[in-house]
Amino acid sequence: MHKVVHLMDSSSDDRRQFPRMNIPLYFRPARRRLPRREVVDIGIGGARVYGDEPLVVGARFEIELFMPDDTSVTCLTEVMWVRPIEGGMPANFDIGLKFLDVPTQAIEQLRQLLIG
Repeated sequence: MHKVVHLMDSSSDDRRQFPRMNIPLYFRPARRRLPRREVVDIGIGGARVYGDEPLVVGARFEIELFMPDDTSVTCLTEVMWVRPIEGGMPANFDIGLKFLDVPTQAIEQLRQLLIG
């Protein structure tokens, strides 16, 4: 298991330890045949995503992350914050996820994407 450093902060100021970028990646809850949703932004330590289901801060669940090379990896995440989106567009909630367990090859792919 490879642990990744905490990235998300629910406060209004930006205290991230790693840069985050808007990279064309997609995700969905692991082992569920739901449509893929675009990741809002992502970094080595976590991701910001949109979702329609209200999640509980502190809840842990696996996501399937679809990489630009058409591969996918399963990552264990923890919900760090949830904010309702007024009007429900593009989704009902804005969600901050912290990566708890990410396969090594996915971390390397993210590093390459982030440093360009």
